[in-house]
Amino acid sequence: MFKEWWKPLLLKTYTKEVVFEVSEYYFNESLKSFMAESVVTDYNAEPVATVYVAERFTLNEAGEKTHQINHIDVRDVLTPGWAEK
Repeated sequence: MFKEWWKPLLLKTYTKEVVFEVSEYYFNESLKSFMAESVVTDYNAEPVATVYVAERFTLNEAGEKTHQINHIDVRDVLTPGWAEK
């Protein structure tokens, strides 16, 4: 699933690892939509960057994805060290 979500990132040649870790899944009562929470760590960035992601998917009756909303916290990329300030 991550290879579809992050295809532009994966097409680039990297010398260091980019780690995708799913930390939680949340489903609604009807099971027609769910959220996946993940942490992406890019060891190619200087300093190493962590991006927090929450994505919401809506499914049709066949279980196919019909809609997706992405929420990405890029503070660590744009302002390294922000959490320590």
